[in-house]
Amino acid sequence: MIKRKQKEKTGSAVISADNTSQSTGSAEHHQTRRAFLRQAAAAGFFGGSLVSSSALSNKSWVSTQPADVCQPGQRCERDPLTGTARADAAKQRRIDAANYERNMTIPSHPCNGDEQLYSSQNYFASYTKGLQKVGDFGEVDPAAYNCLLFAINTGNPWDFENVPLGFNNDCNVVSDEEARLGRSGPFPPNKQRRLESPQAGYNFDLEGKDIYQLISGQDPSGNNAAFPEAFTFSSCDEAVEIIENYWQALTRDVAFIDYQTHSLIQAAVTDLNRPEFLACYHGPCDPNQAPCVTPKVYSRGILPGDISGPFVSQFLWRDNIPYGAQKISSMINSPRADYTLNDFMTTPAEWLMIQTGQTPNRVITPDGIRYIRSGRDLTAYVRNDAVYQAYLNAALLLLTPQTSGGLGVPLNPNNPYRVDPARLTRYCKQLNFVELGVSQLLSLLGEVSVRAHKAIWYQKWQVHRRLRPEEFGGRVHFNFTHATNYPINPIISNSGVFSKIYDRYTSYFLPQAYPEGSPLHPSYGAGHATLAGACVTILKAWFDSELPYTNFASFVQANANGDALVSVPISDSTNTIAQELNKLASNIAIGRDIAGLHWRSDYARGVSPGVYAGSVFLGEQVAIQLLQDWGFTYNEKPADFPGFVFRDFRGNLITVGGTQCPGPFCS
Repeated sequence: MIKRKQKEKTGSAVISADNTSQSTGSAEHHQTRRAFLRQAAAAGFFGGSLVSSSALSNKSWVSTQPADVCQPGQRCERDPLTGTARADAAKQRRIDAANYERNMTIPSHPCNGDEQLYSSQNYFASYTKGLQKVGDFGEVDPAAYNCLLFAINTGNPWDFENVPLGFNNDCNVVSDEEARLGRSGPFPPNKQRRLESPQAGYNFDLEGKDIYQLISGQDPSGNNAAFPEAFTFSSCDEAVEIIENYWQALTRDVAFIDYQTHSLIQAAVTDLNRPEFLACYHGPCDPNQAPCVTPKVYSRGILPGDISGPFVSQFLWRDNIPYGAQKISSMINSPRADYTLNDFMTTPAEWLMIQTGQTPNRVITPDGIRYIRSGRDLTAYVRNDAVYQAYLNAALLLLTPQTSGGLGVPLNPNNPYRVDPARLTRYCKQLNFVELGVSQLLSLLGEVSVRAHKAIWYQKWQVHRRLRPEEFGGRVHFNFTHATNYPINPIISNSGVFSKIYDRYTSYFLPQAYPEGSPLHPSYGAGHATLAGACVTILKAWFDSELPYTNFASFVQANANGDALVSVPISDSTNTIAQELNKLASNIAIGRDIAGLHWRSDYARGVSPGVYAGSVFLGEQVAIQLLQDWGFTYNEKPADFPGFVFRDFRGNLITVGGTQCPGPFCS
């Protein structure tokens, strides 16, 4: 929690307001003051000391005050700060916030060195999708890649326009409208996809500390790092990550409810439990089993609550989401569970076509409306989610009373507007629609989203430029077919997944859930994961998220067909609201891994055993800093609002965003 820069003065809030108002020189203010002094003297308030502001805030005291204490006067403009005083106060609060942020630590921005190491070998270990290619292996033309590096160095918008793209350079590109439609329907054929937002990282914000100063955790040496370096191309960590990606592709059509018994899931966990793999595995472990990769934790996240209960968060399964007068179903347009129709980029020709940035000539085959039942269904959700859609849905469920179809979770315990008869210092006569209420909450989800994207886009383009799993999958295919020899860690040959991949597809490419594969921006870190971390942090801060979910609803899950929701055994229903929100963040992030778009470490990267940093933690910091900045704007007293108390992604109870000495009441 930010320390207040000024110590709150003792004394009456009414007196402070009155003294500020005297500067106007109007007769009505002197009359109001004289009336107050008469009442104060009669009550004995000046018998040696002023009454405390906390005493004045006690609602039982306020309710007994004589009516003439509140004489309104005649002026229409009523504000203890007006004119230049108000303008100067607004300026000073911005300066205070900016100074606070500027004085924060400037972290390191390490990278893995692959770009420099393989610069003479067509940058095969870096992100090059969409750029001009040479040869048969989808490697980039080094001149095109150097043009990209030049543009990133200069930041000049027109230097990006000089980067040679892979399919055509005639601006016969996918339009904005077509790109949006392409996430849910077919792309127009034979067009060039565009590099996504390479300038976003150069942007600044007027709230929250600068994206360059955000710290997601520590590097392997224990130093503060904005973002830890990605695993190197030849590392065992990279090899185990891609093995997990391949297993996720093979198990896309297994229903989550069947994970405990399905043979493919068992084969996956048996493979990942090889000792040489466990040494470089950074996913969750079952604390009650050895070896620790079990069907219970397979393909799940590493946040508190992720391995408890069903795979999918209740916030993705809760039906009839309240949108005012509307009710929105949680069912989705489900792809058909058929890898022959809905797995893509498994042939050299199709893989290379997509690597150039050409729009695909195949589409996803649908299978009707269902609840999210499998990895493939989850990939469909995260292909076409509208930025912060999942978190807006969750907010509406949390806000809406149970009698109207929501959960009705109480506000954060520190929110001064929370209805709580046990605490007399609550604001019981004022409704918080604007500040600390629904208007601010729903706006914050949008605000924090764009800031999260800017922060991670800086890491993507300006720092790491990590290749996508689909690009690495091409390197795997050409190695296993002896077409060339990339320096992939040799432990990859120990995995049983690749023989299964070849038996199914007669190739070793990483099967993609989307015809177009990944977006045209680098892999590390993940935009969905960063945004998830940011939005979920806002929600955990806003509500009393330490309460058990079962206080508000029973746990459900989709059946194997996805046509109904069924109850969950009570023994599995242990998560709090915060933990279900954590799981929501992890579901959204890992859904992109299951699709073949991201590495696990794009979501959260292990820097030491049990210690993580990366996208979801960076998003959390984006949200925390935004909440801190809002503390400079409130009129509510610091004693009334010390900040939001909630549990962060590392399990620590923290308090952030309290009022920073507002207006005339403590200045």
